[in-house]
Amino acid sequence: MSIIFLLVSLSTIAQIERGADENEIYIASQWCFSTYVHKGIFYSNDNGKNLSLQYDAPWTAPPGVMEVWNLRSDATPGIIYNYYSAGLWISYNYGVTWDTLLNNGLGSFECGAITGEIYRNTSYPDNIPTLYMSFDYGQCFNEIRDSVSFSLEAGCESGELYGYEKQDEEYYLYRSIDSGNTFTSILIDTNIANPNNAFINSIHSGPNTGELYLVSRHQYAYYHIYYSSDYGNHFQLQYVSDSLSFYFWGYSFAAGKEPGSFYVSRLFYPHLENFYLYIDYSNDTAQTFKTYYHDLGLFAGYEHDSFQAFNDLNLKIVNLTGSGNRIFEFDVPDRINLNVRLYNIKGELIEELCDKQFEKGRYQLSHQFNSDASNGIYIISFLVNNQYYVTRKFSFN
Repeated sequence: MSIIFLLVSLSTIAQIERGADENEIYIASQWCFSTYVHKGIFYSNDNGKNLSLQYDAPWTAPPGVMEVWNLRSDATPGIIYNYYSAGLWISYNYGVTWDTLLNNGLGSFECGAITGEIYRNTSYPDNIPTLYMSFDYGQCFNEIRDSVSFSLEAGCESGELYGYEKQDEEYYLYRSIDSGNTFTSILIDTNIANPNNAFINSIHSGPNTGELYLVSRHQYAYYHIYYSSDYGNHFQLQYVSDSLSFYFWGYSFAAGKEPGSFYVSRLFYPHLENFYLYIDYSNDTAQTFKTYYHDLGLFAGYEHDSFQAFNDLNLKIVNLTGSGNRIFEFDVPDRINLNVRLYNIKGELIEELCDKQFEKGRYQLSHQFNSDASNGIYIISFLVNNQYYVTRKFSFN
């Protein structure tokens, strides 16, 4: 693995995102185990003290497998999005199974304060920065306005958006209360973001009205966290980090769902053999932090070849004419423990089809659907060795 890989991957390492409920976070991370790089989605409901691996894929995902990249959490519990240039995906069950919404994920996405509200800011396909909004969980996006060239952060009220950008030698903070149709601007204090020694890394909206966090990096060696309770009109310095090493560390930041909460994720990769995740959690508006440590190598108990073999499970769904019975035929490449579950498109569990050990071979499972399920869309999920998931979407048509 080369140094070039390290430098390129910094922007994607251990991206942290708050969930819809208090104490919830998601992390999209990568790690190296036995020279094989994984990309996975982790979940915690106790501020990062404990993690569960929800979804996992190889660094170079085979066809049909979702790329893990950027996470966004809806205001609906359990619903999160993942986007990459290749598409936009949605999960209805805390990141376990995924459904494709768009086959092009160019631009950036941001979830609003109410359920189903998601924004897209993209220059695709006309090379004109344009803001779009969806109220139906990304099923349909409607254009709001063009010429929105800055990154967005949703506020805690419906239709509230923040953004920032650099103009000449100054930074401006923007706020909208009408879903991005219009924005007002504030000049950010030059002591916070003086281009000679600092630049703004990100802004994050807290759960209370007017609550904002601003993260700036100084001389590429420190980060500062500022806090505002008046919509960014005034910021107060809360925290100054120790000296950083961006060669071996990747950083990400997020405000939590409960009042006063803020997170910093730090991913350490010293020897290119493993990745170590540190989650810094604050409950006092980023003044002090408690740190939780995770060795991500403990989650990786399989090799790339076995994953790819099972991804080619040759799943076949047989419809028995005249009935709602569905037969699921699939290949098992080697001895594995397999948990197979059936979900509807909302991520609600319909049935656990099996949870046992399988030897190499071809197998069948079945489920009897109700007569009113003929127009539904469903997801079948295979959990292999309690380590990674293979999912398929299907319908009766």
